[in-house]
Amino acid sequence: MYYDSMYRDTLFLGADSFMISIVGTDTSHTRIFLNGFCGRPIYLTAQPGYQATVDTIVGDTATATSGQNFFCGILDTLNGIISRDRLDSPTVLHFSFSVTTDTSGIVTHNGTAQKR
Repeated sequence: MYYDSMYRDTLFLGADSFMISIVGTDTSHTRIFLNGFCGRPIYLTAQPGYQATVDTIVGDTATATSGQNFFCGILDTLNGIISRDRLDSPTVLHFSFSVTTDTSGIVTHNGTAQKR
């Protein structure tokens, strides 16, 4: 379960929770995708220990979208990280995403998900 808090600058916009899944796309698990946002996968570059980054402005030519790894809408861009705190709770993933849209401006998503 992913628990999300949304902010514009320091203004709290809302909170939500929903199911997500993270799946490796190759045997080395350096390419993963995140399901559960906007009905389409978000592709990330991963390091060992659930450290992952995404930047849709850079794009990813390995995906079916040929460098257009966008967020919910075609004009949306996403950048951010997923990390795991190995000391406090090795099963909790921390998310910090910044989404820029043509309609809402920049919205920050900070959240956690329980790794199963």
